[in-house]
Parts: sequence; C-alpha cells; structure tokens
Amino acid sequence: MPENDEQWNDGHRAFLQAFMARSTLTLEEAKPLLAAILTAYERKETLPEDITEADFNSYISAANTRISPFDLEIRSTFHQTSRTRTYALINSTSDPIIQLATVHTAEEISFLKRVLDAMFETYNTPRHEIMAITAMQAVRLNKPSENDRRETQNGTETQGSAGQGLKMVEAERMLKTLVEEGWFEKSKNGYYCLSPRALMELRGWLIETYNDVDEEDEEEQRLPRIKQCAACKEIVTMNFFRMQRSRNCPLCKTEWSGKDFVGERAVLKTNKQGSRRSGGAANANTSRTTTDEPSHVEDEDDEGSLEEPPFEAEGSKLLQPRTTSVVCDKILRTRLPCSKSAVTAEPVGRDRSSPSTQEFLRTLGAVSPTNTSIDRQPLHSYNPSEQARFGICAAFVALLYRHIIEPAFISPLSKIPSANFLSSISPIWINWIRRVNKEARTIYTLHQKHGPVVRLGPNEISVNTESGLKTVYYGGFEKHHWYADNFVNFGARNTFTSLDHKTHSVRKRWISNFYSKSYLHQSPELRAISNDLMLKRFLPAIDTAAHEKQPLDIFDMAQALGMDFVSAYLLGSANGTNFLKDVEYRRHWIARYSVFFSYSPEERANGEIEQWCMAMCKAAEEMEQSEKDVIGTGPLVHAKLFHYLQSNGTDPQHVSKVAASEMLDQLIAGHETSAITLTYLTYELSQRPLLQKRLREELLTLSPRVQCASSDAMSDDDHLPSAREIDALPLLDAVLRETLRLYSAGPGPQPRVTPNTSGGTTIEGYTNIPGGVRISSNPYSMHRIAEVFPEPHAWLPERWLQKDQKKLEQMRRAFFAFGAGGRMCLGKNFAMQVMKLTVAGLYSNYVTSIAEEADMTQEDAFVGRPVGDKLILAFERVGVQETRDQSTHGGSLHLQDTLCERA
Repeated sequence: MPENDEQWNDGHRAFLQAFMARSTLTLEEAKPLLAAILTAYERKETLPEDITEADFNSYISAANTRISPFDLEIRSTFHQTSRTRTYALINSTSDPIIQLATVHTAEEISFLKRVLDAMFETYNTPRHEIMAITAMQAVRLNKPSENDRRETQNGTETQGSAGQGLKMVEAERMLKTLVEEGWFEKSKNGYYCLSPRALMELRGWLIETYNDVDEEDEEEQRLPRIKQCAACKEIVTMNFFRMQRSRNCPLCKTEWSGKDFVGERAVLKTNKQGSRRSGGAANANTSRTTTDEPSHVEDEDDEGSLEEPPFEAEGSKLLQPRTTSVVCDKILRTRLPCSKSAVTAEPVGRDRSSPSTQEFLRTLGAVSPTNTSIDRQPLHSYNPSEQARFGICAAFVALLYRHIIEPAFISPLSKIPSANFLSSISPIWINWIRRVNKEARTIYTLHQKHGPVVRLGPNEISVNTESGLKTVYYGGFEKHHWYADNFVNFGARNTFTSLDHKTHSVRKRWISNFYSKSYLHQSPELRAISNDLMLKRFLPAIDTAAHEKQPLDIFDMAQALGMDFVSAYLLGSANGTNFLKDVEYRRHWIARYSVFFSYSPEERANGEIEQWCMAMCKAAEEMEQSEKDVIGTGPLVHAKLFHYLQSNGTDPQHVSKVAASEMLDQLIAGHETSAITLTYLTYELSQRPLLQKRLREELLTLSPRVQCASSDAMSDDDHLPSAREIDALPLLDAVLRETLRLYSAGPGPQPRVTPNTSGGTTIEGYTNIPGGVRISSNPYSMHRIAEVFPEPHAWLPERWLQKDQKKLEQMRRAFFAFGAGGRMCLGKNFAMQVMKLTVAGLYSNYVTSIAEEADMTQEDAFVGRPVGDKLILAFERVGVQETRDQSTHGGSLHLQDTLCERA
C-alpha cells in the first residue's frame, strides 16, 4: 500500500479512469480492480482479499478531491434490494452545457421523459405507488399521444414535442441501453425502475418535478409522489411501506409500520389478493372444458407474472391484468355444457358443433326444461307483430333497469342518502337547483339532514367532512369537465381549466414561483406597485371623499384596486389598468363584465373583454422585445409564461392566445374575489367601531405606519412597512380569515371526478364508489360545520385567536376558501398580501360606517357577490390626537369587549 494515501499518483489516476469507464462500482467489484492497480504500481502482487473498505474509501476520497472543480462527485447509497452499497459518478450541478452533454438524441431523451412521467405520475397514485413500469407499458410510450400533440398546440409542455417519437423497436433498444448504462434496472418480474445511480443523479430534479407542493403553504397536505425515508432521507422506490409506519426502509433499515407497498410489489400484492378473492368462481369457470379437448391453460405464479397494474391510469384505458391473447385463448377453449336430448331437437341448418340453443335459452330462463316446442316450430310461423311487441317490451325492461332499477337500488351510490328519489335516477333536480342559484345553501341543508355524504344525482355526490376533503382534493382527483365548459378564454385552456393533474402540474410550475409567499414578501416589483397604488391612488381617493364627506361604494373601489394590482403585477405597471382614476371606463368595464359569464366560451370569444385583455398582452409583448428602459415595473409574470410557451413546442400562432387566456383568468379571479372579501370585511367592521379602534391600535405598531398623504406630497421612497410585518399582525389576520370563512368569495361546489381504480373509492365508509362520479365539497357547507366552527353563522374573529392549538389546526384543515390540495388557488398568497395591505391602509387612517343600506346577502353562485352589488360607506379621518393616544396606550381596550360588540 502507498505510505501516503492522500498523495495523488498514477494508481489514483488509473482507479479514476476505471471508475469513469464503469460509472458505478461496489466494494466487491472494486477489490480486483484495486488489486490489479496496486500490483502494477507497487510491483508486488496484491490479492483482492487484501483490499479493505478503508483502502477503497481512500481512493474514493482522493478522486473526489480531484474531480470536484469539474462539478463531478462520487456518491454512494445502498441498493434497495441487495443492500449493497453502490458508488456512482454523478454531476453535482446542472446547467445548459451539462444538459447538452449526452450521446442520446432529442427524441430518445423525450421518450425517457415520458417513461419517467409514467413511472412517477401515471403509475404512481395514492392507491398504487408503483414507481416502476413494464416493458409493454414503456414501449407504448414510443410516440407522443394525440392528446399530447393537441395540448402542445394549445401551449402545454409535452414530452413528445421534440419530434415524432421512436419506432417500437427503437424504444425497446433504448430500454436495453438504459439498463446497460446503469440508469435503469430490470427486476425478475419484468419491471423497470430507476437504478441507484439514476436516483443519486436525478434526486433534485425528481423532487422538483414531481413533488409540486408549495413548501411555505402550511395548508398544503398533498402526498408527495417522490418518497423519502424519514430517517435516512434517501429516495425509496421499492419494497417500502407507503404509510411509513412499519417494517424497514430498504436503505437504512429503520422500522416503520403499515400495510401498503411502494414499488412493483404494490401491484403484485394487489394481484395476489384479487386472485384469492375471485379464484373460486373465476377459476372454476375458466378451467371447465369438454372431455375431447382438455385445457392446457396453467395457473400463473403471481410473484413472477408480468401483469399490468390493475388500475386505470390517468388518461388511459383500464389496463387488463392479462394479455388479450391469453384471455381469448381461454374463452375459445371453454364450451357450454349441452345434453344429447337437446341436440336432437335443433332446427335444420344448426351447426352441430356449437352449443345447443335449447340449453342456452334454459340458462336464460326463457324456456322451461319440459317445453321444446320453440325449436320444433318452423321459422315462418312466428308472428312479426308479436316479435315487435316482444322487442318493445324487452327495450322497456332494459331501459327500466338501466335508468331506474340499477341507479336507485343496485349501484354502489344507492347506499348513500339521496336528496330525494328523483335525484337517484335523474340529474334534472340538481340541474334546476343550479339554474335558480340555490345550490350551496340547498346542499348545506341536505348535509344538515342526511349527514356528511349526500347523493345529488345518479352520478354525483357531495361530501362535507375534513377527511372527505383530504381524500378528494389532497388525493389528486381530477377536475370535472364543468371547468373547461365554462372558463375557457380565447378558445385555449389555462391552468384553472386544465382537467388532468399532469397538464396542470406542468402549467403551474411555469409561474408558481411568482406566487410563493417568500417571493412576494421580498419582491421589489410588488413593493413598488404597492407604494404607487396604495399611497398615490387608493388612499388619496378615500381621503378626498372623507374631506368632502362624500360616501363611496367600497365594492366598486375594491374592484378597481384589485384590477390595478393584478394587471400591474402580471403585465407591468405601464401596461396595466388605471381603474382607480379612470372612473368612467371602470364602470363601463364592470357593466360589460357583469354579463361576461352569462355567455358560453364560444359566444364571448373575441368580445370586448377578450379584446381588452389581448391589447394589454400585446403591449407587454412589445415591452419584452423592446430594448428601451422599462418605466415602472416590467411584465413579470407574462414574460416568464411567454418564454416557456415559446420554448416548449407551442404552436407560434397560438402562443399569444394561450398566454392571454392565462392572463385573463388571473385578472378576473384576482380583482373580483378580493373585492368581495374586502367588501364584507368593511361591512362587518363598520358595525363595530370599538373593534375598528382595537384593530387601529394594532396597525399603529407598524413601522413605518401606512399613512395617507396627497399624491403631490409623495416621493419615490418607500413609505410602507414590510409585507412580512403586516402579515404577522394577529388581529388583522383573524378579521380577514373570519371574513373568508363566513363570506367565501367562491361559496359554490368545486367538482372533481372519482378515479377508475380497482375496488373503487371509499368516502366516509361508503365503499366501491366507481370511477367517473362527480364529487365535490363547497366552502359554504365546510365553513358551517358546527363541530369545527361553533356558532357557524356568526362573524367571530376571536375564534382564530384562541390558544387551543388542536382546535386551530382543526379549523385550518376545514378552511376551504382557496380550495385545497395541488389545485389550490395559485394566487392565494398574493390575494392575502394585497388584502391585508388594503385593510391596514384603510383602518390606520379612517373610521368607516354604513351610509346607505343595501342588500348584503351573498349570491348563491360559484362566485358570490353581494346581491345589492354595492356597499356605500362613509369615511371619517382619524384625528391627530386620537392617533397619538392610541399609539401611546395600545392596550386601552379589551379584546373581548370589541369582538363581542354589535352595532
């Protein structure tokens, strides 16, 4: 052995060269290699058994020191099956230059990405976390699907956009190459999964790509698709237990408990259980053969079978557990039993080798065993009118069974309490309830009467529990086509109208960073927009009304403020709206928007609202392409989205429309929902002057305070406290959350579709719910569960200030104002930050009171505006002396007195 292992010599160079030629090594593989190197270097024989793990590690350490400047590193992990420590040479960083360093073509890389998507999305569901793929499944991905091509034209990133794909033989060759290169492993059961080398190389990319969860969102509880052991933090794809409570991690051997496998055993175990459940009857039927042709079909071993996963994958047909040829072979070898007496009564022309009609009719109960007159009767003796009557009767019976008997008495949904008998056989009732805008309140009444699960139609149910909410929304159920039917803009789908998880996940990753809480808190663009809109437009308009004692419609003002905020952030301050000052056009636009959704997407295409949005988007495009200095803030979100659409295979003729569809969706959602919430918040506070005073005391602790001043007196310097400081105010947060609870801007149901899985879906004890069922929860009912929210119909901000952490956590789990799971509102953090800033600016400077009564009943619709469509408030400037007293004596009022106050 060398006296100094740290010295870099020819032996180390030879070892590194051998390692680079192999890409992966184990200690046993390295022993003869190091023995040969030391024998040549030291000129004396060294045997493999003389090599120790310490020797091997010393060479690894020396190699790592030399290759680290080149962004390479030798890492190790345990093999999940053999428990052998595997060392691999990987890239420690990823940049465009490294990504181009590959011997594979773009179409091969595209095929590989489709295979990875199948492993970790299509065949990785909460019910079956397989994270592996069979050769047949992989070869089917040789070309991008027609759906992927259509989505590419509409702006969706697909993995097949690099070309026309591979031939099937090329796909098979690619799989073999990936195994040979050490990226894939093939199990004895024929499943391909990622090798230890691939898991180490792709670790960061896998987590970033498939675990699309906002880490800062405490309410996001979606189960990650890439699993990591809680002890060793390594990625686990096989032989692990899903619930992470029993057995051992295959890497670190930490004990967990649970029953559900991760990896290919997730499907093999399911197949074995399915065989035990159905074996008695099914095997008896399929093995019954005639004496002159014995069956040659042998039972297959479950552990060794290469069966397809027994569940319906996203966007694909139900994968059968056996190949079509085997099933057809079994069917052809099985004959119906027939008696000799029955064969003698067959009519002329009958193929004597086929089963007896008499016997077949007896099986159906159409002919009694003693009556063979039908077979002996000539064909011409049948009366056509009788046949017609028989056909009509048969059709009537079939329709009766299909539309009444089966849905009302046999369907798995028949066990669920129905709204009424009609709802179990027809959707007419629930469709009428929606048409007259009574859906949310009607469903709430039904849950009060029937319990947590209610059947609304033959193929529709509503669930109103925390566990049901978690199953449906955190479980990744796909959106119902209702979204695409109603919210498509410019003829192109956007993130909100993407129905399947994969498409939504791709779109969300493009722009989700701009809506994370940490980014928004530190965003210089949003801070500049906030200074301009709050201090130079909104508060001066309120101050003028207060000085002139002129009441204002706060709903109108809040819509203007919301639109100015969202448009400036999306498209740049120079390209956004100026609704706060341009009152005439604002009211015209709001009037046009009020009827926008009364038309179908086809009818409103290229109308005034869409043309208005497209004009702003075109201005943003010109700004992005211009070399001139940007005045104000740039088109932050639009620029990023436009770049992704151009670089990910979207048809150039559709890029602008797809981008505009996304922008219009966010403009509409951002301005209206925040305006509704601010209107109801000021409505409640205007009836509670003492609570206003207590809130003002909290707001005056901010530094600097949100002070009103005329626009002429303002400079370009920051005059606002940090967004993080405003966000931390407890009473402000409680007031806003309680308003969102009682007056959710979107109180209506958010429909999803149950997945097609073996065994169906279980909701609150109701089992075997089939795939394709419309299922939903709604904020109106969820926020009025008395066990979670006592006095659910009262506006009580103090419920969010209690010290019982378990109760607070329970309320947060049932909080549904922004949706839940992976499809939660993308702009939630943006809306909360803007609304808190608006309330801080308003109540730091003014006292509000209701100047004119209006109907504040909330509309029962998907978006719930006030029925009166206005709230007229009077504003009074806070006196200088009152401000000084409140700043000095912040604890002068008792919170319980102000919260319980009623006007």
